[in-house]
Amino acid sequence: MVKKTKNESEVSERKSWKLSKQNKIVIGSLLVLFSVALLVAFISFYIHGQADQNAVAKLTDRNITVNNWLGKFGAYLSDILVYQGFGVASFLFVRLFFLTGLYLFLGIPLGKLRTTWFWDLFAMIIVSIIFGFFVTSAPELGGVIGYEMNLFLQDYIGKTGTLLVLIFGLVIY
Repeated sequence: MVKKTKNESEVSERKSWKLSKQNKIVIGSLLVLFSVALLVAFISFYIHGQADQNAVAKLTDRNITVNNWLGKFGAYLSDILVYQGFGVASFLFVRLFFLTGLYLFLGIPLGKLRTTWFWDLFAMIIVSIIFGFFVTSAPELGGVIGYEMNLFLQDYIGKTGTLLVLIFGLVIY
């Protein structure tokens, strides 16, 4: 009988956290479907968003109906990610979840996906601030994050400085 040493048992415990092929397929397909659901909810938000604003606060009330194509869940997600989040730039979440799900489903190495996540999150912030800077009359385009970050930048570096930072961000991208 062979005794396992401490290092061998630690290595086997670390391997148990690795996802199996079946787990990757399940999680990947779940992420792809979630990205499609987000796309439907976001598109519906820009069509029916103002009508659903009151219903988001009363999420558990079954008597209230919403116009979002994904129901109350879609109205809630859209309100958090689009209106209170990054605005139009939230559509990049759809791309990120879809690509992550596709990579997992097809078993593609995740190395390039890390750079995609970084640059898409960077673009999400820049686009949100750009809409907050140029389109103040439609807050749902830049979201609360874009609007507030725009005001923060303008308070500290002025309109010209904010514009220069945005141009620099676009050049970096």
